[in-house]
Amino acid sequence: MGISPMSVTTGQLTAGALMMLPMAMLVDQPWTQPFPPVTAWGAIVALALLCTALGYVLYFKLIDSAGATNALLVTLLVPPFAILFGSLFLDEVLAPQDFAGLALIALGLAAIDGRLLRRLRPYKALT
Repeated sequence: MGISPMSVTTGQLTAGALMMLPMAMLVDQPWTQPFPPVTAWGAIVALALLCTALGYVLYFKLIDSAGATNALLVTLLVPPFAILFGSLFLDEVLAPQDFAGLALIALGLAAIDGRLLRRLRPYKALT
């Protein structure tokens, strides 16, 4: 569409904040709460800039360069990494269902990507 990823990110985050502001004021009533310490403000700013803003910019740049379908494929990588990190850091034992699920995810990625299917098809000469 010709819109820069930075513009899309800025618009989406600004619109979301403006839509949430009235509800946050009604529910939380921040004027009745004690003022947070400087360390909390530092954490809020770090989360806002590094985790949210930078994450959105990278995500929309990915959509801009690779397309929406390829960008959504990233969500299929969450379960394998959760299983891997759980077994590495939390000493979780992997069950056969875990491997079956990983195989299904791999099959889904291969089907969406299409390169494997193109390689399996017989070569057609141009005539």
